[in-house]
Amino acid sequence: MIVHAAGESSPGELPADTHAVVLSADTVGLSALSARLTSESVPHSTVIENDPPYTNQLLAIGIAPDSKEAIYPYVRKFKLLK
Repeated sequence: MIVHAAGESSPGELPADTHAVVLSADTVGLSALSARLTSESVPHSTVIENDPPYTNQLLAIGIAPDSKEAIYPYVRKFKLLK
């Protein structure tokens, strides 16, 4: 799901120094983040699972590339996945 979210949120032809950051979140956190990004018109993509056992569940969010400073306020509560 991470790859889907990253690919769908990418405008393509990204600079070579672009980095992907993977954070850990539960479904409640993802839903809250999606609502906030939508309400503040932050470009993002959501990945909703079509197949059981997670049918219709939000599983990932990709935020369009931007500066760390612009994205950090939205994601600061999520832990970095290592």
